[in-house]
Amino acid sequence: MKDIWAVIINPVAGKKGFKKNFELTRKLFAANNLSFKEFISEQKNHSEQLTTELIEKGYRKFVAMGGDGTLHDLANGILKQDQVHSNEIILSQIPTGTGNDWQKTYSLSGGIAAAVKRIAAGNTILQDAGKLTFINPVGEKTIKYFINVTGLGFDALVTKKVNESRDKGITGKMIYLYTLLNSLLKSDHTVCNIKIGNEIIEDEIFNLTIGICKYNGGGMLFLPDAIPDDGLLDITLVKRISKFDVIRNIRNIYDGSFIKHPAVSQYKSASVTIASEYPVGIEADGEFLGYTPATFELVHKSLSISR
Repeated sequence: MKDIWAVIINPVAGKKGFKKNFELTRKLFAANNLSFKEFISEQKNHSEQLTTELIEKGYRKFVAMGGDGTLHDLANGILKQDQVHSNEIILSQIPTGTGNDWQKTYSLSGGIAAAVKRIAAGNTILQDAGKLTFINPVGEKTIKYFINVTGLGFDALVTKKVNESRDKGITGKMIYLYTLLNSLLKSDHTVCNIKIGNEIIEDEIFNLTIGICKYNGGGMLFLPDAIPDDGLLDITLVKRISKFDVIRNIRNIYDGSFIKHPAVSQYKSASVTIASEYPVGIEADGEFLGYTPATFELVHKSLSISR
């Protein structure tokens, strides 16, 4: 099984072209003499379960065919299992989602053909991951890992609404921008106690972004200085800010210059903890997860990435 790629497919990601995308993937794997077996994710979080089961059966090479959420699930399956060290397993992606934000940090492009070519080349790098402990929607303490970016506050609200739209079949790149503006009207500030390394911050916050990579939310660049293997989480904190200021700076959110705003502070640390006056929503890798209190920890060079 070690030389066979397990291709775990999310049929919902890019579902309008699902059959076409998969047939192209089959042809390209065959053309590149890559042995593979496909597995269909049948429901939410099934990709994570499949990954864990396949590792137990001896698979050591995985492809997430879907968006950032599918990649998130496979990474969790790899990082939570205890059969082998996580970085002995190779993780790759054939991007068929809407945002595909993880790939932007590495400037990966070219669609399915380019993705299969990278897989065939056999080049890998070691990337950090983040470990997130939080409260899930039914009130249970839960652990999830993230491979890209996690956000609290406004970011999580946008993600939650994007996911709700996606579940209704409403997709497309513009949905992120539309939802950002719509969510802004319903957003608020919350008093939080944040510990970043040894520094304690107690203030009203609008948004907190913590990540391994740079992009989230369909191309938002809240972490322009993030390095995926430096052993540190990048953190961007946005304190109290007017809604007018956010609207006026939307372009700057996408080019990274928003970090120069007086309400924004940046940090690097291997750990972050946050408690809040009221529960604050949390998303990771484009999936809404739950609420504060939460702890974020860096897991250094824990994923072997095909690129």
